[in-house]
This record gives sequence, structure tokens and C-alpha cells, in this order.
Amino acid sequence: MTYDNTLRGTVLPLKRDEGDLFGPMRAKLNKGLMVQWINADLTERCEHDVRKSIVFYDDAGTFETALTASQWESLTKSGNRELFLEMLYARTPVRFWSKGIK
Repeated sequence: MTYDNTLRGTVLPLKRDEGDLFGPMRAKLNKGLMVQWINADLTERCEHDVRKSIVFYDDAGTFETALTASQWESLTKSGNRELFLEMLYARTPVRFWSKGIK
């Protein structure tokens, strides 16, 4: 299975069949990284939750950053989500997203 989404030019949602990249050990590592990320700026990131936030990963499946569910909903309601994902892809190493840590 390939994880190359360079032809799409956008951050893709994780699919269930990508479990070999995002298995239990990776999820544990990513959960720890996200908790560290939240704690590094707790006043700004206190609304994040490892189960409910929209989590972004690089092409190796490592946690990069996250949005709260309300931030994600705002992007969806405004119609800017696809543009946001395209810009995120172009400007960062982020390649995948999921709801909660996977």
C-alpha cells in the first residue's frame, strides 16, 4: 500500500486500511506527542482533547499539530476546509488528518 498523496495536493483523511502505518504503538507515541504539545502551551491549547481534536500527521504517521473540534467545524461551515487542507499540504509536512489520535 502506498501513502503518497502528492498527486492530490491536499491533506487526506486516514482510512481504516492504513492500520499498518497507524498501529497501536504509533497511536501511543502520537498520544504522548500530542499531550506534550498541549502542555507546552496549555493556556492556548487547553480545549484540545486527544479523542476529539482533529489531529494532523506527517507522511510517516507522526503527530504534527491539531485543531479543536470547534475550529474544524468553523472551517467546514465557512466552506474554507478544502482550501485550508490544500494550503496546509503545500506549506507543512502534514499529509493526513483524523478525528482523535489514530
